[in-house]
Amino acid sequence: MPFASSRRHEYWTTDVRYVEHRLGGNIYVISVLENHSRAILASGIFRSQDLPSYLSVLYSAVERYGSPEAIVTDGGAIFRANQALSIYEALNIDKEEIERGRPWQSYIETTFNIQRRMADWHFARAESWPELVAIHERWVQDYNEQSHWAHREREDGRRSPQEVLGWVTGVRYRKEDLDRAFFSTRFSRTLDSLGYARFRDWRVYGRKDLPRGRQLCGWLPRALRWSTQERPSRATMSNTSLTRSSLKR
Repeated sequence: MPFASSRRHEYWTTDVRYVEHRLGGNIYVISVLENHSRAILASGIFRSQDLPSYLSVLYSAVERYGSPEAIVTDGGAIFRANQALSIYEALNIDKEEIERGRPWQSYIETTFNIQRRMADWHFARAESWPELVAIHERWVQDYNEQSHWAHREREDGRRSPQEVLGWVTGVRYRKEDLDRAFFSTRFSRTLDSLGYARFRDWRVYGRKDLPRGRQLCGWLPRALRWSTQERPSRATMSNTSLTRSSLKR
């Protein structure tokens, strides 16, 4: 079996699963699994399977348990996005992929099959978003605390993923270093030769004479985020123009 682990936090596996429900629209579960113990390190339920959703789950896992030696995924775009690859590199995580057409190589597929049996009946009958979230949280707790078939022959008597994982963590990071690894790639932009940074169909231009400490550090549609908490003055705002992009796609 590829990615079989001989120690804790050698391999983590992550994936996305669509959930049947009655609330309208799409709903997905994104989870991170520790291969050796089969413990779910972090999991969330979301309206979309996009990069921010995935990174929020990965951040929760790394913040609590440190980073693994390698992370295993399928060929999904969110797992190979530039921001994700930058985070893996910053945290010294090797990126591994299962072979196309062989989902059984992913340890989390077995976990999702367990989720189908334990939680799908309840997911399908949830009548509100808070109820759906509560069902998901209860499933994560029950799964981690109950005996797992993979541990039935352990000599130490540990049978549940939570017991096997124990207190062992991967490489731990200071919060400021972890935040820098995750958020610098999301909130920074590179200026082109004309001094513009692009976000979706907007172009933002910043002149070199912006006051020190007023550098643009975040980008939102039709708005600017500043590196200081103080509201920028009109004089500062006049040095920056926000214009609709006329570039052809």
